[in-house]
Amino acid sequence: MTSVGMADFVDMDRLQRLQRAFADATELGVVTVDNQGVPALPPSHFSEFCNRMRADSVTGRLCRLCDAHGSCQAAISGRPYVYRCHAGLLDMSMPLVVDGLYVGAVLCGQVLLAQRQSELPSLIAEPPNPAARRLSETIPQVTARKVKGVADALFELSHEITDRPISRPARISADDPGEPGWRAGGLELDANTQQVIESALAADLPGAVDALTAALDVIWQARFTEHRMRSQRALLAALLAAVEQHAPDAAPACRARLGERDHRLDRWSAQLAGEALADTVVRALERERGARPGINELLNALARDLCDDRDLADAAQFLAMSPSRLSHSFKRATGSTFGAYKTARRVERAKLLLRCTDEAIGEIAAATGFSRAGYFTRVFRAETGVTPRAWRAEASAPPAASAPAAPTAPPALRRSMLTPR
Repeated sequence: MTSVGMADFVDMDRLQRLQRAFADATELGVVTVDNQGVPALPPSHFSEFCNRMRADSVTGRLCRLCDAHGSCQAAISGRPYVYRCHAGLLDMSMPLVVDGLYVGAVLCGQVLLAQRQSELPSLIAEPPNPAARRLSETIPQVTARKVKGVADALFELSHEITDRPISRPARISADDPGEPGWRAGGLELDANTQQVIESALAADLPGAVDALTAALDVIWQARFTEHRMRSQRALLAALLAAVEQHAPDAAPACRARLGERDHRLDRWSAQLAGEALADTVVRALERERGARPGINELLNALARDLCDDRDLADAAQFLAMSPSRLSHSFKRATGSTFGAYKTARRVERAKLLLRCTDEAIGEIAAATGFSRAGYFTRVFRAETGVTPRAWRAEASAPPAASAPAAPTAPPALRRSMLTPR
């Protein structure tokens, strides 16, 4: 079984509080382990007997084996599993399952059954430690009725720990302070997802697209499919919540398009879905502001259609200003000339298509606004130093030691392109 970071799925601080409260209420020893059977939190209400056993190098190893085996049996059965540990004490375990993924278990017990103790399954055929046997006389006895009650409570506790539904937030707006850890949809947003939302709420479509690309790159570097599914669902849910807040009329259609497949989308489909949601928010904010088009609106228009063939003169006419004034304003806003900016964004989009799809080079050239594949190859090589085919091969190569970092955008794309108004 492969190790999973429990903290990626469960609020560990809350889990510690629940574990402590459960131990205090039942007066049983409780410990939470990961899916390898390794304690993920400090134990609660452990008896002196069990602390002594775990501190010993020999019996401590047997305790850890019992933890691992008990949690594994619970994962297999999917319900509370009651057994005897190597020292003869009654223990029980309950699996923690999030979105179909087994992430660990809650173990409790360290007591003796008042009757029929010997009928419980024993995971390890090992006699009790003779020196520790004297301490075992202090172990409390419990009735079968209490064991059943604790098992039922343990079942409810496991659902309380893993049940983190996504619900609509009270408000997501550009007025939020944007401090790390602000919440949307009942889930705490990571920094990448925050940047996507904040860019959309600033009516910054290019910024939202770049942040979305970075966020999905991180998500898709995760080893586990279940982790990717959960993170992708949270990202799209946060964007959908922003749509519900700022474009409520469009929300039903957006929700219907996503349906139940929002977290099962492949990398490229997730990119398109996220961009569509972000653009819905941006368009709604543009209509709400109702001001005449400016540099921000021009950048958004270019982000929506990479095949837009307008030149500087056309763009100046769109903004009702002279080409020279637009050239100066555009360079000040983006750090790049109009033509260089368009080329850089097209090449970045081509990179994304090259590594996230198997589309032919010619199709990618057409999709990113290049009239001919040969011209696309020349421009791409001038921007990156390699041909599109070579770039795709390098981006698709398995990493030697760790997951590859997302390709770095040129300086003009790395800086924030828009200022919230």
